Amino acid sequence: MTLEEAKREYIEKHVSRNEYASFGEAFEAGAEWQAKQSPWISVKERVPDNQDIVLVRDEYGGKSTAYLHGKESGFITYGEDAYKVFGEITHWMPIPEFN
Repeated sequence: MTLEEAKREYIEKHVSRNEYASFGEAFEAGAEWQAKQSPWISVKERVPDNQDIVLVRDEYGGKSTAYLHGKESGFITYGEDAYKVFGEITHWMPIPEFN
């Protein structure tokens, strides 16, 4: 769901027409703040560059390292969790740099 769709859905359910403009702006600001707090990126929004090693999360909350082997082929998981049952990958994030 995009930010605009989420905003529209929330406003339709919770806000009167008179309050729409100010409430819509507040909702959008809150949603943008929330998006910045989570390092996970939905694969529906975008995917990493091919062959970049990233952390991934599946539909059941499992986590592993992986790389994108092309949009048609999908992610290739590896590491300790790669040999366990792994569901559909829903989110990814760059591997954080540790100094």
